[in-house]
Amino acid sequence: MSRTAATGTQALAGTGCVGRDGHARAACRAAVVRAHALIRGVLPILPLAFCLLGVIVRVTVQDRVPTWASVYYATPPPVLASLALLAGVLWLVQRRRKAALSAFALGLTCLVWTWGALWVTNPPPPAGASHGWRVLFWNVARGSHGWERVADALRTRDADIIGLVETTADVPAVESFWESQLPGYEHAVFSSGISLLVKGSIAHQRGGTLAGRGWFEHSLVQIGSEAVHVVVVDLKSNPFRTRARALARLQEVLAPLDGQPVILMGDFNAPTDSVLFEPLRRDFRHAFETAGTGYAPTWPLPVPVLTIDQVWANAGIEIRNCDLQSTWGSDHRIVGAEIALRP
Repeated sequence: MSRTAATGTQALAGTGCVGRDGHARAACRAAVVRAHALIRGVLPILPLAFCLLGVIVRVTVQDRVPTWASVYYATPPPVLASLALLAGVLWLVQRRRKAALSAFALGLTCLVWTWGALWVTNPPPPAGASHGWRVLFWNVARGSHGWERVADALRTRDADIIGLVETTADVPAVESFWESQLPGYEHAVFSSGISLLVKGSIAHQRGGTLAGRGWFEHSLVQIGSEAVHVVVVDLKSNPFRTRARALARLQEVLAPLDGQPVILMGDFNAPTDSVLFEPLRRDFRHAFETAGTGYAPTWPLPVPVLTIDQVWANAGIEIRNCDLQSTWGSDHRIVGAEIALRP
């Protein structure tokens, strides 16, 4: 048997066409060719269809309707752009240039959308302004990238107030680690995986679940002669569960603190453009939107597409600056802010 014939036989071996008579083998080969053509035709349509579905959900119901919330969370503008560009490349490979150009046009539109929605610009803080408190929030991803890296990053930032989520439920081990690695801080460690470290004193007020879909810890922090309420939250990441109930419960937690300075920080597992943040925005300002500059998404590194890690402050606090930092210590970016209590 020639090499060409042997190769053809091997190619058909997995299709069930080998061993049949001539007519049956020809029909079988035709069926295989049609199946391959169908797959090639459908392949670019799948990413494009999901892109179009995401666009429709984002410009209409967003995450108001629980049924569509998972689509909303899964399709931030950078993902929409990637899906459309992928469809364009697949069509270009098939030499379907008109279809490819249409997909590329949609992809470029989504890239412009990404720039407009996720790139933030604010003026720099005024020169000579007095320094306030440095606040830091970070999801440390259960130390999966190395606890030493976590400690090194925190020492480098040298913040006055540090809120962390996704440490571990082993409270004694976490407490021992903070005592050895960050001895200049008072710390409060909770079984929810939340830790609070402060260059001052911590008076824990209360904590609990957010309608069974996350956790919160509320503490009164004293640094020098000034005090501020700090609420750290960690919402569950289930993409098929709306964040509505958790954020509604958070509003109940914050309501008694009206008129007092409050810092709210956490991994909300919901992007900041979610309509579910509208009640929170009535009394709180997002730190990076208010005083940051640059690309806002915080997860997942190395190519973040979702703004789920957030620091907020109410009217009792001035937000002077905010920045995001990528490190090797987690797949979440660090959110840092400089604040000052208003007189």
